[in-house]
Amino acid sequence: MLKTLSNISIMPSFYCNYSCEYCYLGNLTKNKNLLSLEKLSTRLTELQKEYIIESSTIYGGEISLLDDSYLYDLYQLIKNIKPTFITNFSNTKILEFCLLNNCNCGISLNKERPFYEKTLLNLKNFKHLPIISLSVVVLPSLLNENIFTLLDMYEELGFDVNFIQYHPSIYSKKVYNITTKDYILFLDKIIHEKNKHNYKFTICNEIILRDSKYSPLADSFVFLNPNGNFSSIKYKESIEYPVEFQTLQQWKDFCNEEKIWYNKNCKDCKYFTKCKAEHLIEIDKPYCSGLYYLLNKMKVN
Repeated sequence: MLKTLSNISIMPSFYCNYSCEYCYLGNLTKNKNLLSLEKLSTRLTELQKEYIIESSTIYGGEISLLDDSYLYDLYQLIKNIKPTFITNFSNTKILEFCLLNNCNCGISLNKERPFYEKTLLNLKNFKHLPIISLSVVVLPSLLNENIFTLLDMYEELGFDVNFIQYHPSIYSKKVYNITTKDYILFLDKIIHEKNKHNYKFTICNEIILRDSKYSPLADSFVFLNPNGNFSSIKYKESIEYPVEFQTLQQWKDFCNEEKIWYNKNCKDCKYFTKCKAEHLIEIDKPYCSGLYYLLNKMKVN
């Protein structure tokens, strides 16, 4: 019987036309190495012998910089795996591609990003377009902003919003002192005020909190980098360290090690196997990165 893999994140290239100081890729955004589509096809075949892959995410780097022919051929390989294409929206190429092919389009939006105002202006030309969602990293600009200013802006745009927990990587040029507690309390406040005042846009994090099938463990998600290798993330003192694997078995071994750690450290928690996190790295209650505080407050079963 095939196992289920929630998502495969495909990174065709690290190359980007922006240079965000907090970016997890750092100077790797100057690297133009391109994922071989033959290698991608091989990896997908390898995975699908053992897994049902529920969805795929394509990002980088900035994928609007890919040649049209490459993008088309990549899409042919993943079109049956519910693809979402992530773009910095420096141009409308990816959105137009998604409209043509009826795919979802995720757009990054943070004041810390270059050309934030240009991105926001571009977005206002496509208000309430159902295929668009926003990926927003919880950075100082959000933590310091009036919550109703944020809510009004997202309501005006009319897109689903996913708030991403910030973690610096070993490649980041700039590091912010933002704790898991900061992230959790921000989520708590914006979800509470959104619901209290009947804003209509969707906060994806709230859906994840109530999703009984969601798992924060590494074996739910796999990454494929431009080298054509499987990859994942490990942490040391909350710093992201990318790790890559030349074989599927190596990735499985990595996942098994994490499961051993999880079973040892979290088995007594009432949300064991039900916790929610982008990265399960801190387990001290109440501000566990598994979002114990929010699960408890929302009385999620």
